[in-house]
Amino acid sequence: MTLYLKFGTICNFCFIFIPVFFKGIELSCQFYEHTLSIEQLNDLFPLSRICTANPKKSRGFNKDEAANKLMIDGRNVICPVSGTTTFKAFLAKSLNTFRMLLLIASFMCFVTFFIDTARLLELYMGVTLLVILILLCLGGYWQETKAYKQVRGFQSIIPTSCMVIRNGTIANANAAEIVVGDLIWLNPGCRLPADLRLIYTDELKLETSWLTGESESLDFFDTSVNRDVGAFESQNIAFNGCLCQNGEGIGIVIRTGNNSVMGKLVGMISNEKRKASRLSVEQSSFVRFVTVLAISMGIITFLIGLFVNHLSYVIYSFVNGFLVVVIANVPQGLPITIGAALIIVSRRLAKKRLYMKQLDSVDTLGATTALVCDKIGVFTSNEMSVISIWHDLKFYKRYSTLEEIHLNNFLNLSLNSVNDHLSILLVAMSLCNKAQIETVTSDDYSKWNSLSVRLYTSLLGYRKSSQQVYFIFIKAFPEELIQQCTSIATAEGKAEITHEIQESFSNACNECGALGYSLVAFAAAELEASKDCLDIYDEDNLLKYDLCFLSMIAMYTPQRRNIQTSIQRLRTAGSRFLDVIVLLVSAVALVEIVLLALISNDSILKLINVFKQFQLQTTTSVSGIKCFMFTTDSPSTALATATKMGFIKSAPNTSIDQYMQEKLIIQGNELENMTSDDWNFILSQKNVVFTRTCPAHKLIVIKECQQRKEIVAVTGDGVLDAPALKKADVGIALEAIGSAFAKEAAHMVLINGDLDNIVNAVMDGRVFYENLKKTVAYTLSHLIPELYSVLLTFILGFPLGLSTFQVLTIDLITELPPSIALIWEKAERGIMQEKPRPLSTNLVSRSILVYSYLFAGNIIAAGCIFSYITVFWYYGISISDLLFTWEHHWNIQALNFTSNGLLFTPKMQTYIRGQAAAAWHITLVVSQVFHAWICTASRVPFFQHKFTNLALLFATLFEIVLLNFFIYTPGVQQWIGVYHPPSFVWLFGVCVGFLLFVYNEVSNYFIH
Repeated sequence: MTLYLKFGTICNFCFIFIPVFFKGIELSCQFYEHTLSIEQLNDLFPLSRICTANPKKSRGFNKDEAANKLMIDGRNVICPVSGTTTFKAFLAKSLNTFRMLLLIASFMCFVTFFIDTARLLELYMGVTLLVILILLCLGGYWQETKAYKQVRGFQSIIPTSCMVIRNGTIANANAAEIVVGDLIWLNPGCRLPADLRLIYTDELKLETSWLTGESESLDFFDTSVNRDVGAFESQNIAFNGCLCQNGEGIGIVIRTGNNSVMGKLVGMISNEKRKASRLSVEQSSFVRFVTVLAISMGIITFLIGLFVNHLSYVIYSFVNGFLVVVIANVPQGLPITIGAALIIVSRRLAKKRLYMKQLDSVDTLGATTALVCDKIGVFTSNEMSVISIWHDLKFYKRYSTLEEIHLNNFLNLSLNSVNDHLSILLVAMSLCNKAQIETVTSDDYSKWNSLSVRLYTSLLGYRKSSQQVYFIFIKAFPEELIQQCTSIATAEGKAEITHEIQESFSNACNECGALGYSLVAFAAAELEASKDCLDIYDEDNLLKYDLCFLSMIAMYTPQRRNIQTSIQRLRTAGSRFLDVIVLLVSAVALVEIVLLALISNDSILKLINVFKQFQLQTTTSVSGIKCFMFTTDSPSTALATATKMGFIKSAPNTSIDQYMQEKLIIQGNELENMTSDDWNFILSQKNVVFTRTCPAHKLIVIKECQQRKEIVAVTGDGVLDAPALKKADVGIALEAIGSAFAKEAAHMVLINGDLDNIVNAVMDGRVFYENLKKTVAYTLSHLIPELYSVLLTFILGFPLGLSTFQVLTIDLITELPPSIALIWEKAERGIMQEKPRPLSTNLVSRSILVYSYLFAGNIIAAGCIFSYITVFWYYGISISDLLFTWEHHWNIQALNFTSNGLLFTPKMQTYIRGQAAAAWHITLVVSQVFHAWICTASRVPFFQHKFTNLALLFATLFEIVLLNFFIYTPGVQQWIGVYHPPSFVWLFGVCVGFLLFVYNEVSNYFIH
């Protein structure tokens, strides 16, 4: 909004109390150039050749001087302190937890080959695993890079080129080659490539939203300021990344790269070490388990091999007993499955306009136990409208006579004037709204401006006349501002604030608060001469003026659609656990306390109190997802808003003080004085509203939650929210003006940030975790049958059940489609009614390990072994005759073999062994086909589960096709070492599938 006054000489100055966050940046940058005159700047930068008389004629560096300066200072690029190169990022992907299993398996294969160079199969397997690892890392790196490009942070506001003055000529230059002392020409549409001290301006306006969060452009000038003025308050320092929207100017570069304000902010954000995601921690735990298990089994098998094969076969025992067993224990397909699952889920969320910067953070989001959200943008929309104005001790509604008052003669305004108090109010509202008031009749004026930060509301303006009369205008929270005022503007002029006026003010605040209106107040002070003015940059001095309270504005922000439903979904998370546990415990407690009451001859009244106590116990919810609302509103406004949307339950005849005593409403200034017991009580609440808060308060709550083992998800959209987003377990940046640094610090970016979308994202995280558990259970189950094949051959000397290439085709080809398809499973019934999983819960939990290794794995292994043996029975070979025959039989160069009077030539032995291996292979894969469908229903009976996963249907059909391809294709048969088996072996897989179905249905019945 721009207002034009036709009379008088006006200048306006916007003042802001810079928070500690920016004060630290200013101190680290050590700005002083804004206090220097153009002559002093010329002395400081002699090679810039500034023309002090006419800066537009400045010549700047020549080509050689700029090149030398670039070699000394380095390129003008911003590199995060913890930033990594492309190679390091790719290397980090390859060393990431589960992928280490592929690396270990590949390494073991190479070691096996180098010890025994005749084992070419291990060499091929090692190369294959290495290629798959590289492809998997490339896929994950590509997906995260794509997400970064979609939600670029500070990189989106860094220009790649700029106009620089060198040798007296304006030319286009690479922004990365700009050096300190360069002269930058500014015109509309260009972004600043570095921090500049302006030396020439002509109606220059810069948009500074990345720093202020506001889209309005601000005036900038080239005049120097006093030493007591900070760089952020001055109007002659323009910062890297700001956008020129109007006018033109010239600025001399004073900070580049990491030394600029943007560079310092990036450094502060990147210095904060990001916590490892839940998924990566759980993966690391599983990798350690697999490593210990594989090495332990390898050592045991190696020692048994030495005992069976004598000490002369040490190398043979080490290769076949240790290395091969270690390789067999590594689930080579699991890292591929998890990597593919993360990519699938991130793409699915991207369609909902939620972009994952760190893929595995989706799992942490699903485990969220505490959600910290701003009211504006999450619970309510970003649209705010003025409802009424409290002025002259009464309310003016919208469209009343106030809009007919004009600003027509500002020179004669006075706080003591009866006719001008409304005009002064409108001037205060305009100045404190960062609108620009410009004169069109006089050239004798000076202009002041500053960068402002949202939520810090004190602003100041003044007017100068021949009588040296100054006005100070302030915007602040009503209850705080009126305490600093000595008078109030009324229809009769200034009046002293009496007890009756205070009471009227309190009633007005309470009335607006009860309706959920946000309030902001305005005050002014009139000074007679500059010598009477205190230092206006000192907050304490500002409040020493004789302030007059002008008015209070009531504004309304509509709540989001379906907000009550979203809050209810958060509140009921964990309620199903409550139904079983709390009811049983409370019922037992009820019986106990009723008996005690009757035994002690208590009265009926006490018995009623007992029942009330029971009712309280049964209605106390087991903690699901806690939600904490942050707002700058007053407690009464916040309470009205929270009760209206169902965030806090409304209790009749309950005052705001009672809500505050129960710690449902908490003011920000109370947080630093909270004790540990206070925090324990506050964080045990389901929903809490924090009022009159700033971003620093959000950081305090996050730290307290994390100390109590909560998984915290936080929303934010401004540069001041960046520390909280980085500190949180899950930082969710919301798309908004000036959200570049919030995006940089966050784990994910949500374009439409209402609460319903956040709840849906939490549900997607839970679904991902549940589906991942199904995938892990499915994948681990085939390891035991593969391991038994190795052990039977090495320890008992049986013919090899599965060759290395068979294992490779099972793990990396036939098993992958179903395991990946399980990720597409939709949410099972009641998933949002489950309590968030505790920190102690692992992805590969003890129950999954017991199920996969002990039950499902052994059931499938038993079926494979029985199918394998029946092939030998089919040819009249007894089991006892198979013992210790592997070394001298069952290959094309073997000796003749006899069993039960039957003679088998080497060719027949090879054929029979190939059929037995095919039987083992078929039984394992067919069993897993049934197992994949069984894994889809983990919470409800199998036939009550809705089958909507077409991906799994096609995946299992494709698995059967692949199985037939490997078993019955002539060229492939020789490659993996199998032959056409008898047709009856297909029945064993069906029987194993039925046994798995019965076992799972019975176990689910007793568990759930």
